[in-house]
Amino acid sequence: MTGASERSVRNWRTTGTISVAFDERLRDIADIVLILDGTLTPRGIVQWFNARLRYLGNQRPADLLHGRDIEPVLEAARAFVEGSYL
Repeated sequence: MTGASERSVRNWRTTGTISVAFDERLRDIADIVLILDGTLTPRGIVQWFNARLRYLGNQRPADLLHGRDIEPVLEAARAFVEGSYL
């Protein structure tokens, strides 16, 4: 969802340094995970990111995040937690 390569992730692990662009994306994803946490299991959260949601016009949250479209995904996560069937 961040668009980072596996090599980039390994470098982050080794150096502890993440580029600003990827840091922002990771924070966006973390915000969504925090919204869903407590409602879904970790596995359920992964499934939610990869599911085609009617709330998002049958798009996957992961695809929208990859395209940097965070707001509809945040809205969908909040709606899910509030009980909307997505």
